Amino acid sequence: MCTNCFVDEVASQVFSDDASTNLSHAPFQIQHLVLTNIQTLLEQACFDFASKWAPELISTEMWDCPEAIELSKWTLVLNKVIHKIPINAFNAEEYPNIRAILHSGYEIRNIAVHRKRVSLQKLEDITQAAVLFLRAIRDNNRELQLSSVHAVMSVFMWSLESRRQIIEARFREELEEIQRVRKTLDLREKEAEIAMRTANAKVNDLTKYMLEHSLQEIFGGKV
Repeated sequence: MCTNCFVDEVASQVFSDDASTNLSHAPFQIQHLVLTNIQTLLEQACFDFASKWAPELISTEMWDCPEAIELSKWTLVLNKVIHKIPINAFNAEEYPNIRAILHSGYEIRNIAVHRKRVSLQKLEDITQAAVLFLRAIRDNNRELQLSSVHAVMSVFMWSLESRRQIIEARFREELEEIQRVRKTLDLREKEAEIAMRTANAKVNDLTKYMLEHSLQEIFGGKV
């Protein structure tokens, strides 16, 4: 393996999205705080949206508060009644992708509820998806609130990437030296094995010669 390949492989394992001690993960308490608040904001937004644009849905299901229905179900029921809701209830720019945008709430809810550990990049992506969700249903106040969260996430992502580059640069030289030493030791190991075989062959040859000579003396040169 080339030296740079070795260093890159080590770095990829340290910063991998699946590493249990991933340096790109937010502390779980922060992840949980962000995701649960996003989930709550989206559930409140869906309830207010349906109360205004699909009141029959609210009355039929007898939902009297945002907490009465979880986010994953909102994504399903809103997609079912979307054809009954006036187009101007939605953001015109996002309307062509409205079903996919609403469905994104399903993943957000599952990650939040099942405590799935995600990277900071994934957390930022989820926050951005939630902002788009709120924009699509024209909930300006909550969109502004989550946009602020997303802005903070973006700053932390930039800071993380900067620190990651510093860490990688700091240890790259040491990792490269380790790889060079490893190659030297591998070469010495091969040389030692060859030397050992050569020495062993010489001992065998000498033993054979001495044994033959001794036996010749015993058997009168007939060996």
